[in-house]
Amino acid sequence: MVDNKIYYEIHKFSNFLLKVLSITDGMVVINNYLKNLYKENSFQNVCLAHDGVNIGEYKDISNYQFQPKKKEFNVVYTGSLFLWKGVNTLVDSLEYLPNNVKLIFVGGSDKYLVDFKKYTKDSKQKKRVTIVPHIPRKDLLHYLEIADVLVLPNSAKDKMSLYTSPIKMFEYMASQRPIVASNISSITEILSNKNSLLFEPDNAKDLADKIQKAVSLDCTKIVRQAHKDVKSFTWEKRVQNIKDFIQSTHNEQNICVE
Repeated sequence: MVDNKIYYEIHKFSNFLLKVLSITDGMVVINNYLKNLYKENSFQNVCLAHDGVNIGEYKDISNYQFQPKKKEFNVVYTGSLFLWKGVNTLVDSLEYLPNNVKLIFVGGSDKYLVDFKKYTKDSKQKKRVTIVPHIPRKDLLHYLEIADVLVLPNSAKDKMSLYTSPIKMFEYMASQRPIVASNISSITEILSNKNSLLFEPDNAKDLADKIQKAVSLDCTKIVRQAHKDVKSFTWEKRVQNIKDFIQSTHNEQNICVE
């Protein structure tokens, strides 16, 4: 008799899939919100395994240096341009920021890129926004290098923000730059006021205030903390975590600890 077991990794909650998922021997999810949802629906073997990063890819990015007298500050966002990513709120924040703060968006394609370009074009601050469509990872490192601040502006208005474990969050942490991020549960499982600057989601004024703080204050302490913390979230450790979980279910243990 073959003792096959079924494991399934899922990145959102789906009532539709509950019956199908019930035949699995274990599930892998990427944040505590999802873990709790499935536990509440009688799934006991649930492994929490956040997304991660290959830290070695960022080894050549220079160390953070506080430069309060720079003539111009680059605030950088990397990733998709979906509305739930909060990219429009980031554009809106320019209204509350001095003219020497510029935004650089790196990523996006298809309809989402077209829609975002239109939104930016209609903004009074359009001259302060640079949009770079999706590029290879090796080219992305240049924009992380020139960044004074990295922003993770996820919206709280869409459930997708609750399901995520943003890969770019870990990439930001490995990049040794101040991070300004939305204060939502999926993000604050990893980020806190000790390793980032948190703002009220969908609040352009508060986002601007935190960006201003990031360029005005010496953020060495939080940058170093973020870089230390991200070492717990490598892809290698994630794989080992899931492997240990699968092995534990064979021993009738329902344990998965990052």
